[in-house]
Amino acid sequence: MTVVSSTSLVILTNSAQENLELCRFMYRYLKLKHPELPKFKKNTVIPFTTSKRLCDDSSMGGSYAHFHQTKPNRICIKQKTLKNPSGKIGEHHVEPTVWRKLDGNFFLAELMAHEVAHFRTKGHAKTFKAKNLKTYQTIANWFISGDFYKDRND
Repeated sequence: MTVVSSTSLVILTNSAQENLELCRFMYRYLKLKHPELPKFKKNTVIPFTTSKRLCDDSSMGGSYAHFHQTKPNRICIKQKTLKNPSGKIGEHHVEPTVWRKLDGNFFLAELMAHEVAHFRTKGHAKTFKAKNLKTYQTIANWFISGDFYKDRND
């Protein structure tokens, strides 16, 4: 099954659309636990497109996703990442940064924890690292407790 987004010319396969919805679900959970995050709207987490209306960046380079500091704040995720959520993720909250290969839900969870930590921070400096640790712990505990799986089925 293929889904065509009405807001831009983004065509996602069923699994990519499901992964996008999963990222949105993770954002809403992180927002619940970290109320300082921007309000969730459908365009808060989007697939990356070169459409200037939603994203003013022309390319993602080697990144899986990026966070827009300008309003409206949003997270753009590379479509390839949504189709195949797998790769090396840097744990920036530890010194030195540790890189781990992750796949599936764990990859997307780590990605979302990382991207939301960019809210009101610059780069990967000290403030970002502290926020990233908090969001990482929040999402890790959600998985460890089993609540992630319960919440997904509700």
